[in-house]
Amino acid sequence: MKKQYLIFMAMLVLVIFAVGSVSAEDNVTTDIDVPTEDIAIDDVPVGDVDEGNDASSDANKIVNTRYNSYITTGSSSSVIDAAITTVNSNGGGNVYFTQGDYYNISINMKSNVNLIGNGARLIGTGSSHVINLPNNLNNFTISGFIIDVNNATGKSSAIYGSFITNGVIANNTMFNGANGVNINKYYDNMTVDNNIIYNMNNDGISFANPVSNSNIASLGKTNITNNNISSCTYGIFIGGNFKGNIANNTIHCCTYGMEFAGKPKPGAGNGTLIATLFNNTISCCDYGINMFHPGVQYLNMSYVNFVSTGYDDIITSSNFNKTGFIGVYHCVFTDYSSFESEADDWIDNWPEP
Repeated sequence: MKKQYLIFMAMLVLVIFAVGSVSAEDNVTTDIDVPTEDIAIDDVPVGDVDEGNDASSDANKIVNTRYNSYITTGSSSSVIDAAITTVNSNGGGNVYFTQGDYYNISINMKSNVNLIGNGARLIGTGSSHVINLPNNLNNFTISGFIIDVNNATGKSSAIYGSFITNGVIANNTMFNGANGVNINKYYDNMTVDNNIIYNMNNDGISFANPVSNSNIASLGKTNITNNNISSCTYGIFIGGNFKGNIANNTIHCCTYGMEFAGKPKPGAGNGTLIATLFNNTISCCDYGINMFHPGVQYLNMSYVNFVSTGYDDIITSSNFNKTGFIGVYHCVFTDYSSFESEADDWIDNWPEP
């Protein structure tokens, strides 16, 4: 009897083990069948992560390095400044504007911030620059705004700054001021692209950089491209040292289409010009290009069209000098003979008429 009991218990254990194995196998099959695409990695609540902790202490921690802020129509300068400061203090990101009108605006940019206008109309105070770029500003974008400086007879600019690097100013419309874009004293690696600028009593786009000639080789290129500029005293003004490209711009009805002053103000000395001018059109201006004070180290001017300039397509002054290469190719001049007589001393490569 005892022997039969032991056999019965052994068989019971085997039955229980077999049932458990089948259940485990069923569960594994179910887990494998779960579609992996249903695992939503993007749904991890990044915003819930405590960003104040040291990221180096946890290699798996998700850190939000881009911060977004949103501006509603009609917000004041102080509200916009606060949003810019918040984005900057959170490591950088974007400030998005709602399309509409914003009055009495004079705001201050900060590094690592992108201002996205979405067609917002910024109307100036009448006595201040609309967007101020403070010293040591780095890594920023200003795009998609309609900027009414509201100071057509004064000295205010749509965008004004000094000592700035790595900036993009693109896809904006600016009007009714002293200057559209006015960058002076120092700049490096800037892009001004696809803006519409008109009715400025001084410059459409102005860059003035008085760094020493020995430093210009270390500068990044500045690109002034695809802009439409009209009804300004100077369409594009370059003072001091310049290194970069000026291409695909249309300049219409300005006193000077472009001026290369070579110095931002009297007494600063000649600057150095290292530039490529490509596919620009200058029409109905009194003067096409004024080569006033630059020390030209390199200038390649190709496919520049001068249309109905009032006096001279290119004018030089006694302060102009050439220390390197100048090439002029495939350009169209209103009055070829007058240009040729003035410029024989500085043309190295002149195409046959």
